Amino acid sequence: MPSDITSFPITTALLFSENNTWTGTNTYNQNVTLGTGAILHLPSGGVINFDAGDVTITHSVNALTFAGGTMNFGSVVATDLDVNGPFSADDITIDDATIGGDVTVAGTFAANGGFTSTSGSFQVDGAGAVTAGVVIAGTYNGVTIDNNAWTTYSPTVSSLSGGFTSASATGRYKQLGKTVFVIIDITITTNGGGGGYVTSTLPVSAFGRVVLPGHAYTIRKMLQTFELSATSIAIVFYDANYPGSDGEILVVTGVYEAA
Repeated sequence: MPSDITSFPITTALLFSENNTWTGTNTYNQNVTLGTGAILHLPSGGVINFDAGDVTITHSVNALTFAGGTMNFGSVVATDLDVNGPFSADDITIDDATIGGDVTVAGTFAANGGFTSTSGSFQVDGAGAVTAGVVIAGTYNGVTIDNNAWTTYSPTVSSLSGGFTSASATGRYKQLGKTVFVIIDITITTNGGGGGYVTSTLPVSAFGRVVLPGHAYTIRKMLQTFELSATSIAIVFYDANYPGSDGEILVVTGVYEAA
């Protein structure tokens, strides 16, 4: 083998292995052109190293690992795709993927299996379709994604007049910026002298009106709410009558703006 790769006519195959002089760390700064039908062979564990480690491609059994920089491709069709850094492509069709960096798809995106974006942003400029499980953290097309569970809280419930003999309530909510999603579940075991309307505290102070729909599960009537203050609401039937009675379950849910 010649010492200078530029003086060797490569027209068939170029073999890098442990048994010849091409396995060291020699540096060749000239252009190399492989002729028609030529094949570049690297052994198992071989590495293609760009600019002293700026970007590398490393082989392992049935896999190539890209490291450093941003991976830019045209159309990508993959069964399994694991990316630890930024990734962009014109079109992507995958069965399963786990991507740890920013994802940019200039064309269409289709995930036929599970898709997990563990951090960073996810941007699809063309059509996007996910036919199975998808988990995206960070942002999706500029929208912040929150995959955390809703937060539980304990609403304080009462009535305008009289007061319940026995009642309990549970609540859950999710706050994204100034937007609050909430569900309040009230069980009136014994209504006692309760009347007027049912009251409940909110998980987060509200800005402006709080009008939430709901359902009375025992009597099967629709409910509505209105704000009493920034921290509490009144609950009545759709016709503004008192919704409480022994054994009644009142559930209201919806979204409002946080203060």
